[in-house]
Amino acid sequence: MELVADLLKDFRYNEMSAQVDLRPDGNVLLATKLHGRSPNSEFDKQVNLNFNIEFNLWKFLESAR
Repeated sequence: MELVADLLKDFRYNEMSAQVDLRPDGNVLLATKLHGRSPNSEFDKQVNLNFNIEFNLWKFLESAR
């Protein structure tokens, strides 16, 4: 995780996308892609960072009340 944190300090993306899938039961899948470079990291190479976030929207909204 430290490497990812270092890369994101000065991340310069050239492509960013997100796909959201909301299911009837309230489960949400957020699939995110970031492509770019981090020139101030110890290596200046193309970085492709893909990550998913999954949560239940109904439970989240209930907890925000």
